[in-house]
Amino acid sequence: MHKINLSSINLHFFTSDIYFFNSLQWGYFNQNSFSDKTYTVSFPIVFTNTLYIVTAIDKGKGDSSYSGGNGGNCIQSYTTTNFTYFSGFDANREGVLWFAIGK
Repeated sequence: MHKINLSSINLHFFTSDIYFFNSLQWGYFNQNSFSDKTYTVSFPIVFTNTLYIVTAIDKGKGDSSYSGGNGGNCIQSYTTTNFTYFSGFDANREGVLWFAIGK
């Protein structure tokens, strides 16, 4: 897992909002199940104030071998210390890549 400290980078969006953040974290965890499963992932370094966004996506093995169905992959909840990821895929996956931005 990785973390980059950034001091007060300004992000300008299409509205007049300006967001300040100083921490990017990302990582990977093994998805070792061919059935529905919930994973709790702890951030390497706790976000001290706010977690603005966390996103995650499955990393496939380069084939499309499914053993039933798919669907339902989502981040169920998150805090400044961790997030809970639900995997609803019955597929041949290697793991999950994730990325978080906070302060």
